[in-house]
Amino acid sequence: MPRPRLIRLGVLAIVVALALVAYFVGSSLASGPTVHIAGSSSATYHFKPKALTVHKGATVHWKWSSNQPHNVTFSAKKASATGSSGSYKRTFKKPGTYRYICTVHGFRGKVVVK
Repeated sequence: MPRPRLIRLGVLAIVVALALVAYFVGSSLASGPTVHIAGSSSATYHFKPKALTVHKGATVHWKWSSNQPHNVTFSAKKASATGSSGSYKRTFKKPGTYRYICTVHGFRGKVVVK
């Protein structure tokens, strides 16, 4: 194989590798932070972390699996389904403080958007 062709193949391999790295790093950053529901009884259930600070445009994910039903409720229009396992996500487009609650057990959390 002539040398210029090997150089082109090497450059192409580097470009493909960089594109794959950018894709996987970008998709993991775009997925945003995750909040879990922790605790083993109604007296100890809590959002973990309880408070989270993100940048405008971030998507936050909530996930839980428990022996009790839970939910993530911002308002009547912005809430997850209630169940013993589930997930919910919300993208925050405007700066501010967004408070939420598990209406089943009353524990609270907040997202601060910068």
